[in-house]
Amino acid sequence: MELNFIIGIFGEGRVGKTCIVKRFIDNDFDEHEKTSSNADKLEKIIEIEKNVINLEIYDLPGQESFHSFAKNYIKGLNGVILVYDIITKDTFDKIDFWFKQMKENLDDNTPILLLGNKCDLTDKRVVSKEDGEKLANDKNMVFYECSAKNGINVENSINDLAKRILNQQLSKKDPKKKEETKNNKKENKKGFCQIF
Repeated sequence: MELNFIIGIFGEGRVGKTCIVKRFIDNDFDEHEKTSSNADKLEKIIEIEKNVINLEIYDLPGQESFHSFAKNYIKGLNGVILVYDIITKDTFDKIDFWFKQMKENLDDNTPILLLGNKCDLTDKRVVSKEDGEKLANDKNMVFYECSAKNGINVENSINDLAKRILNQQLSKKDPKKKEETKNNKKENKKGFCQIF
C-alpha cells in the first residue's frame, strides 16, 4: 500500500528543527544552518510493515513573529513534531504554547512526538530527561531526546511517529486495529540519548 503522511515540525527558533529534518532526509548536518524564515517542505519515502510511505515534512519558522502564520499549516497534519533543546529552558517552557496550538487545530488522536534536541551537549544541559518525560506523559506525547548533530534518535523517533500515524489510519478502517492503537498509546515509548 502507498500512503502519504503530512507532518509539521514546530518549536522556538534555534532549537534545531531544520537540522533534525535535514539529518532525517539527507543524513547530513550543517553547524551553520540558517534559521528558517519561511515554511520549507521536504520529502522522504520510507517503508513500514510493507507499506510505502511518502513523508512530507513541513519545517516551520519558530520566531515569535511567525507564530500566527504557523497556524495556517497545522490543520490537516497527520502528525506533529514539537522540539525544544535541552540547553535552553525557555524553549522547553514554550512547548506548552505549541501543544495548545495543536490541540486547538487538530484531531485529539493526532500523534505528537516531543523531541529534546542537542542531547550531545550534556555539559550544558539545563532541562533534565525526567522533565521531558514528565511533560510528554502529562500530555500523551511520545518522547525522545535526540541530537541532530550526531544523528542520535533522529531516524528512530520520526519512524516511530510515522508508525503511529499508520496505526491510527489503519484503525479507522479496521475496528480490531483501533483497540491495538489504544493499547499502544498507553505504552508511550521513550527514547533516550546515548553517546558512544
